[in-house]
Amino acid sequence: MASSKFSALGEMAAGIAHEINNPLAIIRTQIQVLRRTIKRGKLEPEFVIDTTNRIESIIVRMAKIITGLRAFARDGDMDPLEVTSAHEILQETVDICGSRFTNSNINLIIDESENKPLVRVRPVQISQVLLNLLNNSYDAIGDSRNQTSSWIKVVVKNDEQNVFISVLDSGPGIPEELQDKIMQPFFTTKEVGKGTGLGLSLSKGIIETHGGRFFLDKNQLHTCFTIQLPRFKNGQN
Repeated sequence: MASSKFSALGEMAAGIAHEINNPLAIIRTQIQVLRRTIKRGKLEPEFVIDTTNRIESIIVRMAKIITGLRAFARDGDMDPLEVTSAHEILQETVDICGSRFTNSNINLIIDESENKPLVRVRPVQISQVLLNLLNNSYDAIGDSRNQTSSWIKVVVKNDEQNVFISVLDSGPGIPEELQDKIMQPFFTTKEVGKGTGLGLSLSKGIIETHGGRFFLDKNQLHTCFTIQLPRFKNGQN
């Protein structure tokens, strides 16, 4: 199980590296602009404040990405259960990988319920599952992405008993003959070297240890994986 987690982590982390490279490139550009301005002798206080504020904002974002990656990388099996909102888990996950979709012309759509339902979970593990699904959607869209029609949508809904987090995408979909096999360990439709086939089976196991369900919703027009978790209500132990 530990080996499987490291394999899945390596697959996901490879696609996130530029989340740090891009902000570094922006910081470097801002510093170069400052240097040129200093050499021209036209450095104004307002310009310095504006530029340093932009750099500081980028650094804060990078710190959030690194914190998220550190949390994602560690084993959360022994973490205590925490009461948190599905919204907070989703936001922390998007902080890690959100710009990847923007840079690839993929529209990331977040559709949440206004009441932000609570769950009692190990947040790191739920974030791991979400990140795996988002990366799978990115891979599924692949070379077909373009500015007008490529999208990934995350929908958060709830009823009295459960919270549902669904990830849909505009990819070509999963062939019907493979739909019953994709949760099996080591089964993958990715090219050699692009995946271990471990992500979905591990995700299923993680959600089930939380008393929930992880499934492919075959009733949807587009590929849709759903995380179902018991809803936490005030007063529960």
